[in-house]
Amino acid sequence: MKLSFIGTGLMGRPMATRLLQAGYELTVYNRTKDKARPLQALGAKLASTSREAVEASTVVILMVADYPACHEVLFPATDPPDLEGRTIIQMGTISPRQSLELMASVQERGGDYLEAPVLGSIAEAEKGELVVLVGSSEAQFDRFQSILQCFSPRPIHVGAVGQAAAFKLALNQLIASLTAGFAFSLNLIRKRNIPLDLFMDVLRRSSLYAYHFDKKLSRLWQEDYSSPTFPLRLLYKDVGLMMEEGKELGLETDSLEGIFRLLEKGLNRGWGEEDYTAIGSLILGKK
Repeated sequence: MKLSFIGTGLMGRPMATRLLQAGYELTVYNRTKDKARPLQALGAKLASTSREAVEASTVVILMVADYPACHEVLFPATDPPDLEGRTIIQMGTISPRQSLELMASVQERGGDYLEAPVLGSIAEAEKGELVVLVGSSEAQFDRFQSILQCFSPRPIHVGAVGQAAAFKLALNQLIASLTAGFAFSLNLIRKRNIPLDLFMDVLRRSSLYAYHFDKKLSRLWQEDYSSPTFPLRLLYKDVGLMMEEGKELGLETDSLEGIFRLLEKGLNRGWGEEDYTAIGSLILGKK
C-alpha cells in the first residue's frame, strides 16, 4: 500500500520509519529536505514539493508543526494538490476548531479527513508506543487502524473530528502545568538549600507524585535543555491553543496565562528550539 508522510521532524521521522519497517511504500516530504533524506536511505521516495507528496498516494499523513503548516501543504495559494479521493490523516496538535476547518476544506475538494494526534516523545515514536487519539467516524477508524497501529499498539477512538484534538489539548495542558509547577518547587528548594534527594523522597511517597516529575528531573535540576524532545516554541503554541479553547468554552484561563507569558519570554530570548523544560530557568529569572 502506498502512503505519503509530510513532516519528518523530531517526531515525524521515527513515525515514518515505523511505516517503512511495516512494509509500506512511502513518499516523504519536509520543507527542510535534509530532515527527510535519512528516510530516503531507508527506502522512502523523497518528494520535491508538498503537492508531489500529496498526489503520490491516496492516504496522506500530516505531522507538521501547526495549523498554518497544514494549510500551506493542503491549500497553497498557487498550484494546490488534487485532494479528490484522498484521505488526510492529521496527526499534529491543533485546536478542535482548526481541525474541523481542515475537514470542511478537504471535503469541499472531494477528499476525506480524520485526526489522530499523538501523545508521547521520540523514544515512544521509535518503539511504536505512542498514544494515538483518533477523531473520526467508526468506519474510518476501522479502515485506518492498521496504519495507526504502526505508531501505537492500541489506537484510541475518542469520537468525532474535533474531540481527539480537544483530548490532546487537555493532555498537553497537564504537560505545561505539571512541568511549571514542578520547576517552581525545585527552584524553591534550590534557593533554600534543601537537599534534592530529601525532597524527591517525600514527593515520591506522597499523593502529589507524578511519573512525569522523575522523567524531567534531570533536565530541570541540571538546566540541560539540549537535544530537545519537545521544543519550547511548540509548547508555547499549544498553550495558546489551550487558552483559545478554554475561552471559547467559558473556562477561566488565568493559570495558563502565567505559563504562556513565561514561554513567551523564552521565545524572546531565543530559546524556541530548546527543550520545553527550559521553563525552569525562566522561573529562576535567567536571561
